[in-house]
Amino acid sequence: MLKNENSLDTYLDFSKVLIYSEFWKDKKGSDLIDLFTNYINTQSNEEQKYELFLKGYLKNVPQNIVRQKICQLENEDCKKIFKNISENKSLIGDILTEKVSVDNIDSLNWLYDLAKEFLSQENFNDFDKKVFDTIEQSEYFKFWEKGQAKIFPQNQINEILQDKFENYVKIKNWIENNPTTSDKLSNHLFSFLQKHDLVNDRIVFYKQINHIKSLLQLDESYLDKIKQLQNDFYNIILWVLDKVNFFDFELLKQKFIYFAPDEQVRIVRKLFFLKAIGQFDLTVEKLNELTRFDLDLYNTNLKYNPEISVDISTDIVIKALLSFHQKQRYLVESELLTIILKNLKFDKTRRFQFTNYFEKCLGRLTAEYNWNTNGKISKVKFGDKFYFAISFEYNANLVDAVKSLPGKKWNNETKVWGVPSQYETEVLNFAKEYRFFLDFEGSKYTNNIHLAEFKRTIKQGNLEVPNIPKGISLCEGRLANKPHKNFNIEFWWCGGEPCFSKCETIHNTAEWELYTLLDFCEILGLNLDETNKMGDYIPKGHYYQFIALINRFNRLLKKLYCQDCNHILYPSDFGTSHFAAHTIVRFQCRNEACSNNDEIYLNHCLNGKCNCIIDSRVSKRCDNGLYICDTCGSCCSHNMLERRLSNLKLTGGYIHDNLVKCVNEKLGHLERGEYFCYRCKSEMTEINNDIFQCSNCNVRYDTRIYNFKRPHKYLNTMKKTDDKNESSKENNDFNFDIPI
Repeated sequence: MLKNENSLDTYLDFSKVLIYSEFWKDKKGSDLIDLFTNYINTQSNEEQKYELFLKGYLKNVPQNIVRQKICQLENEDCKKIFKNISENKSLIGDILTEKVSVDNIDSLNWLYDLAKEFLSQENFNDFDKKVFDTIEQSEYFKFWEKGQAKIFPQNQINEILQDKFENYVKIKNWIENNPTTSDKLSNHLFSFLQKHDLVNDRIVFYKQINHIKSLLQLDESYLDKIKQLQNDFYNIILWVLDKVNFFDFELLKQKFIYFAPDEQVRIVRKLFFLKAIGQFDLTVEKLNELTRFDLDLYNTNLKYNPEISVDISTDIVIKALLSFHQKQRYLVESELLTIILKNLKFDKTRRFQFTNYFEKCLGRLTAEYNWNTNGKISKVKFGDKFYFAISFEYNANLVDAVKSLPGKKWNNETKVWGVPSQYETEVLNFAKEYRFFLDFEGSKYTNNIHLAEFKRTIKQGNLEVPNIPKGISLCEGRLANKPHKNFNIEFWWCGGEPCFSKCETIHNTAEWELYTLLDFCEILGLNLDETNKMGDYIPKGHYYQFIALINRFNRLLKKLYCQDCNHILYPSDFGTSHFAAHTIVRFQCRNEACSNNDEIYLNHCLNGKCNCIIDSRVSKRCDNGLYICDTCGSCCSHNMLERRLSNLKLTGGYIHDNLVKCVNEKLGHLERGEYFCYRCKSEMTEINNDIFQCSNCNVRYDTRIYNFKRPHKYLNTMKKTDDKNESSKENNDFNFDIPI
């Protein structure tokens, strides 16, 4: 009736407007509403009034019943009640505080929202303290991070801001989300530094350096306060962070070990920078005093970064510099392996790597000819002279360009432009500028170097990828003694092929953070130039020999682990006086818990363009007793066998009759063009020129890219005798194990 009399919406919910007298003020039948309200107030008990209030039929809630119903209150109930008793902050605070004790933790999100809306600051603080004291600190921290809770969770923050710097990026989020301020966090970080905790492990050290980094990012003015703490270790950290110029080298060399590998690299580079600008007298001996590696460092890496290889590049580089300073040579492969094995004594399954102090290979820069041209230029003789004939499809711009050439003339019969031979320079410049093919006598490559494009990438499918030679990660190119025969420009010899731009460079002092081992040698004044046995002078030859060794050794490292237990393999004669005297090719697993103690042969492929490691766990032997490369098929060559025999005669070593026979009868397989399957050791069939395939395993070697000379291919392969077959078994005793 009231809806009809007042033309109200049919769907109007009376419970939403019943208690609002202003709404009914000008409405017909408002007296009925007053009668209804009075009836409820006089005839209902407190419990009924409470229920009617929640349903919207009463204006005021009975507060005594509210206290009794706290456990049952939900979010919407609380909102209605709090709006009704909004002036009674104390009661609202009591209700919310009690809810903290009786409700589950999921309710805290809306309880915090209600507390923020209805409580005074004092009442909110009491509520917040109740939450802080009631729930787990880790749970309270979540509400603090969202900006709901306000008590500074010092313990939780201390647990987060430990040794991992990536956790410190949360500081920015905390400030932006308003749970705290920059000043509060700065004070907290500084209060930790004021404790002057003794650095006796890397956890404490990393916490200190991370606190200092973050503190200075928040407020640079704390730099003076940190200095005033007069903590020598803090001063070393400030020097590493480039915040102060003075440092104590005696303290640095003791604490150097605490820094992470990347920080160690930067410190070494900075020391060389200071020497370069004359501010520190760095010597190789001083550099060697830096404490670099120990069990604590290893275990810290193992605990926090179990999948990341430990980088011992700093140790390798310092020992290499010391070796060159004392012996005028860098380390050899056996010495590198000794360093690795000593550093691996803590956990023989862990992987090491060399990643710093060397210039990465960005890809071989090669010349790629683009034969898409705009026309052709040839030489046409007449009498004892000639002229240049220029031909092309009609193009107005090219016509204008040709017309600018001196002596040009259009031949209407041959439809070419002719230019006298005395204007050769102008014609060649025209060809270069407008991409014309020079159809002259001789090599089309030499004649048309202007059509070559130099690039460091190669095409793989639809992608251009860096043309990095297989097995080479560090730039090891050596400058050739003379310019390239085609391009008449300097080039570098790398991995058996030319490269027209090296990646290695000498950095100036402004680029000190990019310093490499080469820069260190230059700063120390070490003479790296080499004169080889042929009398050839090779600038920085010793250095590039070492880089080539590092590349080779990195390839070996990938194979240098037992396939059964993942422990590193040791040289079979490791620990003997003979160990460091030669290149090592025989290895064994020394893990007592591993049942596999077979001797393993690992060696670099004799093919200098292959760069693979030959592994006896993968490959069989050829019938000359040498293991077969599973990539290119190389096993033995006459030159290699002859060199081995010569060395044994020179040194007085034992010479097996089979070696003499192989040399005398020129049985080396590479020169003969004989290939054997690395899987089954069967002799392969040459299915095309320099392409070999195994009829049993379908293994194929395409050796055309290597351009091998086969001077002994004409020799008839002699029939193998039964004795020879017997001697070529896997357990034969005349394998040569020649270090390549």
